[in-house]
Amino acid sequence: MFLAELSKHTSESKYLEAAELSMKYIFRNIVPYRKWFDFETFFSCSRKPLGFFDSFTQQHPQNTLSMHQAAEACYELYKMTKNPIYKEKGIEIMDYLCLFQQVWSPSWLSCELFGGFGVQNTDAEWSDSRQGYFAVTLMNYYEMTGRREYFERGIAALRAMFSLFESPTSPRTAENYAHSGHDQLAGVTGIHWGTGSSVVSIHLITQRYGDAYVNVKEQWGVGIDGCRIPRVAVKGSSIDVEILDNFSSPRTINVRFDKLSRPAYNIRVNGKSFGTVSARALKEGIGVGL
Repeated sequence: MFLAELSKHTSESKYLEAAELSMKYIFRNIVPYRKWFDFETFFSCSRKPLGFFDSFTQQHPQNTLSMHQAAEACYELYKMTKNPIYKEKGIEIMDYLCLFQQVWSPSWLSCELFGGFGVQNTDAEWSDSRQGYFAVTLMNYYEMTGRREYFERGIAALRAMFSLFESPTSPRTAENYAHSGHDQLAGVTGIHWGTGSSVVSIHLITQRYGDAYVNVKEQWGVGIDGCRIPRVAVKGSSIDVEILDNFSSPRTINVRFDKLSRPAYNIRVNGKSFGTVSARALKEGIGVGL
C-alpha cells in the first residue's frame, strides 16, 4: 500500500530502490526488536511516552497495523523482484501478526469474536476493523506459500468483520468491540474502516475463491460465504465434496476448485452428480444448490 503511493512520485527504478531500502531498515531495526510503532502506540487511547518499554514483559508497544503494512510490502516486493528474502521475512512478520488473531471467543463478551484481530499489545480492543484488510493479505500469503493455515485464518478474519454490525438492521459495522474492556460495540467511523473494508474484502476474496473453495491436490476445502466443507475426497479423476450451509433458505453458491492436475473430473457434491466437468470450468466455479 505504501509502495503504491510511493510509485506515484518516483520513477519505477527509484521507487523500487526506495522501497527496498525501507524494508532493509525494517528487517534490521524493527523485526528483531519488535518495535512495531505507529501513532496509535503512543498518542491514541493508550497513551504513553515515546521510548516506552515494559520491563515486566520485556516488550515494546506493538501495533498490528504496522506489522500488516510490513507484511504487505514484503509480499509486493517478492512479486516484483522474486528475491527470496522478501518471502522469508514476510512469512516471519505474518506469523508474528497471527499471534494477535483471536482463536477463541470469550464467554464473558456477547459478540462472536473468533478470527478477529486486536489492535496492539497495550490496549483492549477486540475484532478491530483492520481485520478486513488483514484477511486479504492472509489470502495473498496463501497464494505465495500454499499454506492452508493462511487461507483458514484469512476466512476467519473476514467472517469476524460481520459480527460487528451495529444492529440487526444496520448496514454499518463498528470500529471494534469491547474497547476498554466493556461488553459493547465501539462507534462507527468512516466508511473505509469497517463498513467499506468488510464489503470490499469479501468481494476481493470471493472473486478469487468463490463462495466455497476446494484444494483438490491436498483434499481440503473451506466455506467462505456462510457454509463449511467438512469433507473432500479425491480418487483418480473423481471428486466428492460435502458442503454444509449455515442458512435455512435455499440458495445457490459458487464452488471453485483449485490445484487441478487433470483436464477433467467427475464431480459429486452432497451426493449429487454434476457429471464430467473440465478443469477450466472447475476453476471458474460451478453453481451448487444448498
